Amino acid sequence: MKIIDCVQGTDEWKQARAGRVTGSKASCMFMGKETAGRNDYILQLALERLTGQIDDGGYVSAEMQRGTELEAYARMQTEARLGKFIRETGFVSHDDLMVGVSLDGDSDDFDCIYEFKCPKSTTHLGYIDAGVLPKTYKYQVMHELYVSKSKQCVFVSFDDRMPEGLQLFMVDAYAKDLELEEYEKTLLKFLGEVELKVNHILELQAKGMKNV
Repeated sequence: MKIIDCVQGTDEWKQARAGRVTGSKASCMFMGKETAGRNDYILQLALERLTGQIDDGGYVSAEMQRGTELEAYARMQTEARLGKFIRETGFVSHDDLMVGVSLDGDSDDFDCIYEFKCPKSTTHLGYIDAGVLPKTYKYQVMHELYVSKSKQCVFVSFDDRMPEGLQLFMVDAYAKDLELEEYEKTLLKFLGEVELKVNHILELQAKGMKNV
């Protein structure tokens, strides 16, 4: 894998991500064959590869903005709890495949990676009550473990509005316990579909050029 040392959200970071399957959209690969979310993501990736421009959606809700601002506090609280330094990297790309990931952090040279969430209080309390990796983030975590080749991911939910003892929730997800071989099969098939879409767009371009 290759580490691209850049600040997340910058133009350099966006260029690094362009056309690559990333963790935040990994769940799209597991949607039904004809679902809009899956097909839209295939088209988005194909266009990003051809144009070099990333479609980041643009919309940021108040809750999303709050989560971004609190991530540093979640990291510090986790470091204090675990007694580990958590490194930040910009973007990590796979050596051979058009996939990558923007990790929230890692320790011991990617031996362990971290995923930080700062959700609304009702969601945060639900995570604590369940005590397991939330299903919503299963494929994101699997993608991050696959790309980084890490052994473990610590999923962290942080909410500073909660009373003491309920602000920080952590749960471990281990690569050995997840179906990463099956994940790879799904990923490779999906990447093949993106390549077919790229070729289809190029065919449309060629037809258009003949009419110029």
